[in-house]
Amino acid sequence: MKSIEVILSTSIICAILPIMFPLPATLLDGLLVINLISAISIFLLTLQMRKLQIKELLCFSLFPTLLLTLSFYNLIILISSARIILTMGSAFDGRLILFVASFISDSNGIVNMVVGFVIYAVFVLLLIITVFKGTSRISEVAARFTLESLPGKQMAVNAVYNSGEISEEESMSRKCYLQREVDFYGALDGAIKFIFCIFIARICITGIIIIVGILFGTKFYGEEIITATGIYVPLSVATGFFALFSVFFESIAARIVITKLNPIKGEN
Repeated sequence: MKSIEVILSTSIICAILPIMFPLPATLLDGLLVINLISAISIFLLTLQMRKLQIKELLCFSLFPTLLLTLSFYNLIILISSARIILTMGSAFDGRLILFVASFISDSNGIVNMVVGFVIYAVFVLLLIITVFKGTSRISEVAARFTLESLPGKQMAVNAVYNSGEISEEESMSRKCYLQREVDFYGALDGAIKFIFCIFIARICITGIIIIVGILFGTKFYGEEIITATGIYVPLSVATGFFALFSVFFESIAARIVITKLNPIKGEN
């Protein structure tokens, strides 16, 4: 467990470096692939669960921390992408982002650009209304009900212990599981709310890339406003799509974990 925590903390520290130092476009492509694969892997892992008992899933107590780490990592990549796009402009050569941006800025020009931006806005609304609101509400209710039921469950354990059916060691073990259940639900609820806050920050960063990019293109690079719009809007929307896909898989994974958990039963 300690080794995993060391790896997570080291990864967070290393993830800050792209903010301080510009990354090559090839390395940025690699980080985008790793980020997307990690989010999909967590999603597929949660799909393999089959109505686990909470005390079995508590062995995976780092799940909320893992969600926070991946969400923070995703935000760092988006900031790094924004830095490279704004500094390189039309010379940006990130293959993955350019590949997605090519669907927005082809021969049809403004039409595809508007359609791509509308699809991005619809995807954002979909995540906010159907995914985040529902997941946040489910996690909040689960955490609240688990916390409110804790005293009653502990009293039930004490009653069984006082009747002589279980030993003191068994009683302490059951209470420990109950406390870990509350901690797990609370941590997962906090992680989901944190992911939503970072999600809003991602949307703001995408808007900043568009506005500042157009200003940079017209003021410093001598480009026409239509040309600058055709460069920075597709790049920023393509970067935003990568961030949204990761958030989508992470939030769905958290929702699956919450809805597939079974409460602790009387036995250990």
